Amino acid sequence: MSDRGQRMVQGWFKDPDPETLERKLADHMTLSEPQIPPHLRPRNMAAEGALVPSATILPAFLQDTAPSTSQPPASQDTNNRFMKLPLEIRNMIYQCCVFYPPVRELYHAYYSQQQPRGTGKRSSGVQRCTPTIYLLCKQITREALYMLRRRLLVIDRVPPWLMGHSNPLGICNFIHRDTLQTVRYLELRVAFGEGGYGSGDVWLNLVVDILSALAPRNSIIELKVLIKLHHVEIRHVWTRELVYYELLLQQLRDWEHKHGNRPCTVQFEHWVIDDPYAYRTGFRNPLIRRHPDALLWPGSIMECL
Repeated sequence: MSDRGQRMVQGWFKDPDPETLERKLADHMTLSEPQIPPHLRPRNMAAEGALVPSATILPAFLQDTAPSTSQPPASQDTNNRFMKLPLEIRNMIYQCCVFYPPVRELYHAYYSQQQPRGTGKRSSGVQRCTPTIYLLCKQITREALYMLRRRLLVIDRVPPWLMGHSNPLGICNFIHRDTLQTVRYLELRVAFGEGGYGSGDVWLNLVVDILSALAPRNSIIELKVLIKLHHVEIRHVWTRELVYYELLLQQLRDWEHKHGNRPCTVQFEHWVIDDPYAYRTGFRNPLIRRHPDALLWPGSIMECL
């Protein structure tokens, strides 16, 4: 406070009348409205020079407004409770509900969505849908997709084969092409020598269909091809199967050379099936597992009988 102000206040305190002292202090502390030059006045200012209230001039973050006491909607409160959880806890939740469905479930959904027998013609695809967790909000979608892309997609069965068709349905009828192109870890479990005439031609068409979908764009880090060989002792079956086996290896090597993101993207693993055991080749002491196996080869009901 300046010397002049100190003298004014000391003079007021010498006044014996308390009402006069209070009135003088109130008049002195009242701030007059600032005078704004004409060229700096807002456009909505009155023509006669009246000042706009300070609340309309100050930015919103400088205005002294009381916080709203209204309660947020219930949906926002629920979302906030989930997002307030630590990221580690949210990742544990994602691990329980974010994964690629087994192809067996996709094929089963195809049959369950078709019309009853005799009421119409079967369509050549399944009605695909996006899981709800990817539609909640952008942050949850981003975190869930990060967890999904670390998962392994396993294709271990041939798509449904409709009566009168020369080949099974395409894999893109069940898994969208864009989804295949974002998969990072893919495992194909191919079977040769099944049935009375072999199964190499069917699996070759399926693998070529998958590689065609991955040719324009892919995110593959590791493509593992697990090949199981049935009835290797039957000569007439493997005379035909060896041709499809060589074609399959050639297709995979060509795709890796042209479209692979890194060296050794495609990895092979061979198993010889000799029921009720399976032997992994390429080792001096081969690994032995039972067949069918719940992890590698679930098999069908007839194989387990």
